[in-house]
This record gives sequence, C-alpha cells and structure tokens, in this order.
Amino acid sequence: TVTDFSPSNSSTSVSENSLVTVTFSENMDNTSLNSNTFIVRANTKVEGTISYDKSTKKAIFSPHSPMASLMLHTAELKPHLIRDESGNPLKIIFAPRWTFTTRDSIAPKVLTTSPRDNETSVGLDAQISVSFSEAMDNQTLTSSTSGTSCSGSLRVSSDGFSNCIQMSATPVSS
Repeated sequence: TVTDFSPSNSSTSVSENSLVTVTFSENMDNTSLNSNTFIVRANTKVEGTISYDKSTKKAIFSPHSPMASLMLHTAELKPHLIRDESGNPLKIIFAPRWTFTTRDSIAPKVLTTSPRDNETSVGLDAQISVSFSEAMDNQTLTSSTSGTSCSGSLRVSSDGFSNCIQMSATPVSS
C-alpha cells in the first residue's frame, strides 16, 4: 500500500523543481515503476525520470525540466500495473491520484506601452497605458508624482477598460 506521497494532495505554491514521491509499505518491484505506471501531468504529461530507492521504499519522479508555473498538476499511479517484490499488485486504499499547484515564479513582462518609449509630440492630454503579460495584483501597482508638477489619475483594468479595478487608496511612491 501507499503510506505517503509528496507534494501533499491539494497543496499550493509547490516549487516547479519539486520531486514527486510515493512511499510504499513494502519493497516494490522497481521494474513496475515507470512512466506508464507513475504519471505526472499538467495539461500534458510531464516528462521525467522515475527511480526507486529500496532503502526508503520510495518511488521518485524527477521532472526533466521545471514543471509549468502556476498550474494544477495531477500525479497518478496505475495500481493494477505496480507490483511488490513478490509480484502482488498494489493494494488500493485511496484513490491513486492527487493534485498540487505550482507557484507563480515567472515575472510579468510589459507587452506594450502607449505612448511608445521615446515617442515625441505626445499631447498633454494623451492617455498613458501599459499592457502586461499576465494579470497584475492591483495592490502592487503604484504611481508617484511627488516632487513633480504632474497630477492625474490612474485606472487599472483587466478587460480593456470595460470594467476598472480599484487600486489602493494611497499609492506608494517608489
């Protein structure tokens, strides 16, 4: 039977470089632990290597490259194909599938700005916009006009300004 697995079911903010492990109650036939019996996927199968440590009775999935950022991943065992050293199939005490979500470690990128960088002859009443590669936390967007003669307002939207997002009441200068 399975006695433990990692990351734990429904865990969040899991590192993209994490190993996915399963601990068994007895020694397993390591040839029955392979990419067809121990599967990790996010929209598609995650490529990796499966090893077995007999001293800890632990199967270890090592992804070939970091798992996708901010994605729900599913780890699954095929118990009818996994066997112990005596050839007995793995007993199912729990659903042989669990999920975890990787953290968001990819920094957002500025996709477009208007006016463009170094653009000249920009009207005094021109709207200034910045588009990012992902949704932004409005509490982390700040504006600062301290020490200048500038004034104005800042609007934040995630849908082309059909709806605006409320920013913090007192932007922080940076």
